[in-house]
Amino acid sequence: MKPGPNIPKTTSTAGELRINISKLSEGIHDYQLSTLSKNIGLDERFNDSVRVDVDIDKSSNQFYLKVKIDTNGNFECDRCLERFEMHLDISYEMAYMYRQATDLEEIPDDVHIIKPDMNHIDISEDVREYTMLAVPIKILCSDDCAGLCPGCGTNLNKNKCSCGIEDSDSRWEPISKLLKNTK
Repeated sequence: MKPGPNIPKTTSTAGELRINISKLSEGIHDYQLSTLSKNIGLDERFNDSVRVDVDIDKSSNQFYLKVKIDTNGNFECDRCLERFEMHLDISYEMAYMYRQATDLEEIPDDVHIIKPDMNHIDISEDVREYTMLAVPIKILCSDDCAGLCPGCGTNLNKNKCSCGIEDSDSRWEPISKLLKNTK
């Protein structure tokens, strides 16, 4: 989301991720915003700043945003329980449209209805939601994390285990017995 030669670049470090749209001309506008993770309601795993690049394409009755979020979080691996830092690079698109919403119409998830007298678009909640959704369900320090030994608890990424417990799944026992009987 780099600005072109005729696209103004606006930078903000305010605590809120708000964009003033009151006198925004039609066309493409580039914003670089940042805030602390706690200012937008991210939990204690996020201790870094949240950087947000926004490209806004304004037309007569709508704003189309392309948003790129860049942040880091401190997580605990689900396999080895070690703490590690994970970089999150998130993108989403959202439209903001001027019109009166009625209870009868269904509004798509990627559209926000704004009133004609609004002067700002606040993207804080969207940035928080998309950041939380980008955190994997299973958090791993690496794809090939060996985890902990189920017998002695040794971190198998750092040391070899000598307790002799085999990693077996009891659901395969009937097949193992069949294979042993055929030999």
